[in-house]
Amino acid sequence: MKNRFINLEKNRKITLIIGILVLLVFLYSAIGDAIFRVREFNQQLQTVDDNTLNDLLNYSQLRPTLLGFMWKKTLTFTYITNLSVAISLIIYAFYGNKLFSKLWVFYSASWITITFLVFWTLIFAELARAEIWSLSFTISTHAINPIIAIVTLFYLKNEIKPFVKFKHCLHSVWFMIAYYIFALIIFFSGFSAINVLQNKINNSNLNVYKILDLPIYSFLNFAKPLFYSGDNLIVKILLNIVIVIVGIAVVIGFSTMWMKLISISKKAKKKL
Repeated sequence: MKNRFINLEKNRKITLIIGILVLLVFLYSAIGDAIFRVREFNQQLQTVDDNTLNDLLNYSQLRPTLLGFMWKKTLTFTYITNLSVAISLIIYAFYGNKLFSKLWVFYSASWITITFLVFWTLIFAELARAEIWSLSFTISTHAINPIIAIVTLFYLKNEIKPFVKFKHCLHSVWFMIAYYIFALIIFFSGFSAINVLQNKINNSNLNVYKILDLPIYSFLNFAKPLFYSGDNLIVKILLNIVIVIVGIAVVIGFSTMWMKLISISKKAKKKL
């Protein structure tokens, strides 16, 4: 393995180092966030009176599971795109001459751009008051790694741009569609629990979706899409369709944008 690294071209060595760096940043965020969540769990556990706790522990399916509590974020688009960037760069270091490797780096940069955009436009406001450590875990995967991915794409642009065509920008949408279907299945697999809880509680102001943490993302609540709180079925259907259309357009748009930008030559820049 050592000899294989030594024999790598300079660009490939740098790509490998960057890929490992992205992976380490991701692991810092994932493990740190898991530890932070357990700490919050312990703090809340101290505030629960013994009778309530004993009653809860009698119901095996209602008991909190630390493994699920710590690693539920692995279902997020954020974690998947961060891992995709890390793995694609590491693989590119050894198989950069392969088309699949070049496209994977390109796709990963496009996908993680969506992670960056969605977080800073739709989710960040929810975390504005979070503790500094929690913010550091979030910024690692939503800002640092996306920026690294985009910079690396431009670093490798001369090796990648001859192989990226508009059809590949269209192909990049399949990952988004697959993830949307995955989120849809997860949501409706647990939807019956929402109805049960709503029928058991009297407080209509409680957000049962947030209590059960069913939607992977709050804006991706298929029963209340884009934070819609009304009961109009047609509006709900239309908003869910809007999410799909916008999602597809954004993926293709970012892929096309990066394809165009990495194709700009130095001569074209001078003319500009």
